[in-house]
Amino acid sequence: MTQAALSPAQRSLVEKGLAVQRARDEKQVIKAAIDAATRRHVSETRERCRAQHLAHDRDRSLIIRHVGEELARVAQRDHSSWRKPVRAAAVAPGGRETSGNNNKGQCDTKTPADLASPPIDEDEYDEERFGSVRRPPRPRKPNIWLQIFEHEQAEVKQEREEQRRRRLAAAAEFRCQLSEQESLKHARAERDRQREDEYAKQQAVQAAAWKEQEKEKQRRRQLAAEEEVQRCKEELRAAHELSIQARKKKELQEQRTIARYQALMEEEKRQKELRKIKEKELMEKVAQANEQQLALKRQERQREQDEEVRLQREYAKKLELQEAARVRELQEVLSKQSQKVKMALLNVKSAEEKAREDEERAAIVQAQVRQREEEAARAREAKRKAIIQKQIQALKEQKEEKQQRFRQEVVAEEAYAVEFKQDYLTWVEKQKQSQLEVRKKNVANGLLVRRQMDEDARRRADEDKYGMSKREMALNAALLKKIGIEKPPPDASSR
Repeated sequence: MTQAALSPAQRSLVEKGLAVQRARDEKQVIKAAIDAATRRHVSETRERCRAQHLAHDRDRSLIIRHVGEELARVAQRDHSSWRKPVRAAAVAPGGRETSGNNNKGQCDTKTPADLASPPIDEDEYDEERFGSVRRPPRPRKPNIWLQIFEHEQAEVKQEREEQRRRRLAAAAEFRCQLSEQESLKHARAERDRQREDEYAKQQAVQAAAWKEQEKEKQRRRQLAAEEEVQRCKEELRAAHELSIQARKKKELQEQRTIARYQALMEEEKRQKELRKIKEKELMEKVAQANEQQLALKRQERQREQDEEVRLQREYAKKLELQEAARVRELQEVLSKQSQKVKMALLNVKSAEEKAREDEERAAIVQAQVRQREEEAARAREAKRKAIIQKQIQALKEQKEEKQQRFRQEVVAEEAYAVEFKQDYLTWVEKQKQSQLEVRKKNVANGLLVRRQMDEDARRRADEDKYGMSKREMALNAALLKKIGIEKPPPDASSR
């Protein structure tokens, strides 16, 4: 059955079914898009957590490498300072003693050059120049400067031992701080991971709840659609029954109208036949009356002619007897006869004239009959056209009402679709906004960490340049003057 063969109610039902199917397909597509977005968000969250863990491992490896480089650099500077001892110890802030090349974060790590360097002899005797046989030293007088020098050497050695012990303690403290920082970083990473897992679980629970809500909404919409389809079927069935009843009633009325019209036509035809018969009888009666009148007039005229002949004969007989009386009487008779003839000619018509008058009267009667028939036919045609026009107007009103109802349903469905789409876009926008806020927060944290690392690098660069801050240089101004530095450099660290 094609769509052209469907009734308006069936077409409306089919269109509603197609609209429901399209809405169901659109909901399936939206649900698939939401599921894909949820899976993508979960995968992005996992990848971000994994990247953060990898970044933590990389930062830890960078810190370990940086600490190793710092320890190697401190050991190298320590080896240089061990080969070139200072005369006096510098005073650092806080009351602790430190050398000119001391740095924060030093440890007791030694380089292979320190392990391979031979011990320095006290008198630094050169066997290649003077030979293996040594002469006994010359006796010298006790020198106060030598005692001062030996005392200073003992102080320097003691200071070196003290510095070595301090470096070991500082390295141990630095390692403890590093281990504490590492444990804190691990704990923070574990808390972040737990928070991300909890957030992912909450998102999964929310997604599951949203899916359940969507399923419930889908089920309700499906039930509503089924109820609507059932209601439409009931309405269609009722409309079909009403249309069948109306059609039967209309057919019955049409049959009654046709029967009444046929009866009227038969009655009119019978009346027409009767009128024709009556008119024919009337025409025959008129013709018979005319014939009788003509016969009577002929008889009267013949009688008069016979009477005239008899009178003429009598007058001829009497003429001989009374010429004067006969002439007078003849004149009177002739005058009477001429008068009678005139009267007869005026009152009696010819057969052709009577036939022509009868034909004219018959034509007039037939024209009147035809006019009445045409007027009756025009009245019936106008009545039929009025009935058809009324039916067409009723059908147009029904069609317009159905179209108006269909347009209202389409507008309602479009409004519902727009509202559903707006809710979905709002939800997507909220998800994007939350993701953007999380991403901004991560970027801000990354920038903060990068800025802190840059600040640490600049601070270490400033500290490694001179090994002393401006405050330490101000406290050790006397020793700096001894080695030729009158004032602290302007690019020294101000920490």
